[in-house]
Amino acid sequence: TVLLGRPRPAEDPADAADRAERLDRLRAAVATLPEADREVLHLRHTAGLSFAQIAAAIDAPLGTVLARAHRA
Repeated sequence: TVLLGRPRPAEDPADAADRAERLDRLRAAVATLPEADREVLHLRHTAGLSFAQIAAAIDAPLGTVLARAHRA
């Protein structure tokens, strides 16, 4: 794999397996959250929205958005 024009060292298979396992556990944990909390996490960490933008997008008070993010 090349990153910024430089070859990246190959990942150790054990490290790759460990990372995949952690990611699976994280996805499983997120799946157990209430949908409103998952939505806030998605908008914050995947869509990259600020908390104020999330509040506007879902038509919820900023305090509610912050509480959902903290709880999640």
